[in-house]
Amino acid sequence: MSKYIWFLILPFFFASVFAYADDNIGNQLNNKMDAAVTYLHNKQNIPKAWELMVEVSDIIKKNPQYDDGEYAESMISLIAELLEMPWKDASPYLVGAKSTSGFQAFVLNHINDLTPGANLKKMKHNITKNCSVNKYKFCKKLIKKINSVYSK
Repeated sequence: MSKYIWFLILPFFFASVFAYADDNIGNQLNNKMDAAVTYLHNKQNIPKAWELMVEVSDIIKKNPQYDDGEYAESMISLIAELLEMPWKDASPYLVGAKSTSGFQAFVLNHINDLTPGANLKKMKHNITKNCSVNKYKFCKKLIKKINSVYSK
């Protein structure tokens, strides 16, 4: 009889473990994005906000199910605001030593129809003024993406 009880209990045990893992990932994302917002709005440490978004992109790469809903909207907002900040802070993460193709894809994926037009306009101005589209293919991709979203 006790063997049968374990068959009933074990699925609930594993389900609770996985549910905790999901909550933990959500908490990590929330904490990192909240910290990035704080750095961004206080203009304390914009590079740290970029670094936190790299960490967020790493979490999303491993857990793509979190790139939806409220989390995705927060990421879109943060990317838009970061791309309006001084290019010297963005450059290392987008075209410099700290850039990766994975993070570049993350940034491009979070510029979309949910990005407000005012942000798109400021982002485009910042990128065209500070990043050579002839020298950096990624800057050209950013402008192309912004134009495709902005023209809709």
